[in-house]
Amino acid sequence: MVGIVLLKPVVFLMVLLFLATTAWLTLKTLGGHLRFGTVYYTVRSWIVLLCLLLVGLIINTPDVAFGIALLAVLMVLKGQHEIRRLFRQFPSQTTKQRYLDSLFILVFSLFIIAFIDLGTSLNQQHQLGILIFVIFVIQFNDIGQYLMGRLLGQRLFKRKLAPIISPNKTIEGALFGCMLTSALSLPIGKFLTPFNYIQIFILAWILTSVGIVGDLLESAVKRSHGVKDMGRWLKGHGGIMDRIDSLLLSVPVFWFIYRTCLS
Repeated sequence: MVGIVLLKPVVFLMVLLFLATTAWLTLKTLGGHLRFGTVYYTVRSWIVLLCLLLVGLIINTPDVAFGIALLAVLMVLKGQHEIRRLFRQFPSQTTKQRYLDSLFILVFSLFIIAFIDLGTSLNQQHQLGILIFVIFVIQFNDIGQYLMGRLLGQRLFKRKLAPIISPNKTIEGALFGCMLTSALSLPIGKFLTPFNYIQIFILAWILTSVGIVGDLLESAVKRSHGVKDMGRWLKGHGGIMDRIDSLLLSVPVFWFIYRTCLS
């Protein structure tokens, strides 16, 4: 039974890795970065991220969550490096900036604590598919928002979602991106988790909504310091903090929900 439970998230990640690799090779054959630019690098970086997730899933044992620890250490090392470099190169000038920076550090610390505790608990319960589901929902919502924003942006609402903090985000992108992600999460969640469809749908809506807030928080920090990306580790994504911004609040929120209602 344990093997089957672990096999599902491994299969899921391997399918995503195959799709990402196929897309990257196709883009490379058709012209690579010279023709597709950021899209090419973004797909290539997803291959790296999926490989890290796959390794982090496989190397756990029933007693020790080695993979969770590895991923947490990587995020801490790269994350704090990017934050320190940002604050050093573009120091805060106002009290408001310093409060915002302190809030961001607090949220990042809470995220790491929640990620380690949630991952360790799920590993002991042989339910790491839940963690993969949470990550998938939040990360895919970024893609869903982008697609829906390009397709429907400002057709229903003239005002953007947060024009001062993130000028490119639209209300349509956020709303319909969440709807698209929640719909897609139903079969994925049923495959990866023990939750029923109602639980999956509600969790998806909560995760995607809170993920947008986390994304806007990081955008506010970057805008206050006058930078576009916090790092350059992942071409097409920016740094590690740019990739996990949507996770910063949603993982702690899910951690609280799981600990109080679902475990």
